[in-house]
Amino acid sequence: QMFADISHELRTPLTVLGSKLEMTLERNEPLDPVETAMLYDEVIRLKGLVQELQDLSKLEAGQVVLNKTLIDFGAYFSDFFVLLAAEAEDRQITLTMEQSPSVKYCYADSQRLRQIVLNLVNNALRYTSEGGEVSLRAFEEGDYFVFEVEDNGVGISEDDLPYIFQRFYRADKSRDRATGGSGLGLAITKGF
Repeated sequence: QMFADISHELRTPLTVLGSKLEMTLERNEPLDPVETAMLYDEVIRLKGLVQELQDLSKLEAGQVVLNKTLIDFGAYFSDFFVLLAAEAEDRQITLTMEQSPSVKYCYADSQRLRQIVLNLVNNALRYTSEGGEVSLRAFEEGDYFVFEVEDNGVGISEDDLPYIFQRFYRADKSRDRATGGSGLGLAITKGF
């Protein structure tokens, strides 16, 4: 099933790329900027999927190396919160971030931490309707930092909860890759 899922996920962008390039060659005309941008978007999507598959493969093989450093929490999150806020604004969703005053520094792999938080917040944004709200909270609990992402979107049914961290699982089977992701983000997030 995993190979069938991977094949399906790779086939779509490859089909778009192949069809467009074949048509361009048959017409013997150069691509216009809009067509070039569309093909580039497909390449970016394909690269993202391949990266997710590589991450998942390394996680499952126990080959992930964490590069932990001391992170200034406030500066770190404000840097990419701007990106998240821009996406939320495009979708007309209110995005808030609350950071406990006790959370000043953490020792973590900044790239992996960023990937975890982005996956969680992007999922919340994806499943929240226009006019909705998404909140990211960071606080200390004992020796740990806790990140909570809360939204007032469609939610996850009780039946789907046991499976949401399985690779390629999508609670809403009718959602495609453009609206529902690859089905790898939460598996990778849990692995990290």
